[in-house]
Amino acid sequence: MSKENFTQGKWEIGKSLPDHETDVVCNGKRICEVKHYKTFNTDPNYKQGIANAKLIAAAPELLEACDAALSLLECENIHGKARLLLEGAIKKALS
Repeated sequence: MSKENFTQGKWEIGKSLPDHETDVVCNGKRICEVKHYKTFNTDPNYKQGIANAKLIAAAPELLEACDAALSLLECENIHGKARLLLEGAIKKALS
């Protein structure tokens, strides 16, 4: 899979239905919905659902940052844990 297969554009948090879900959208189109149930501000599932949605919305920028950082490490011919983490994250996103 390549990056071109992903929805292109800025991913953002869309509407949030407090007792059900938070949407991640791009160009007004829902990409996914993150489910969270129960009571609005008092249930940890709600806060966790919002945090998960934010992480998903940041995914394209995170992938781009990983790719850029890996390119810098390759230019400097640096090996180690950071390189393995970057390669693993990129592989997970693209496989």
